[in-house]
Amino acid sequence: MKTWKYKTTNKFFNYLDFHDCVVEKTIVEKDTVIIDFEFVYVSPEHPLNPYGVAK
Repeated sequence: MKTWKYKTTNKFFNYLDFHDCVVEKTIVEKDTVIIDFEFVYVSPEHPLNPYGVAK
């Protein structure tokens, strides 16, 4: 299985959809929270999504 790692900011947080997403792991490091999801839907409007549909 391929693992993808992306960073986003509050500016683009509303373009992510966590409906039915499974949290696999949560890590807290100083002022950062890292959450590993089984999947996350990224809307077509998010700059990290080069597709015309949610991925």
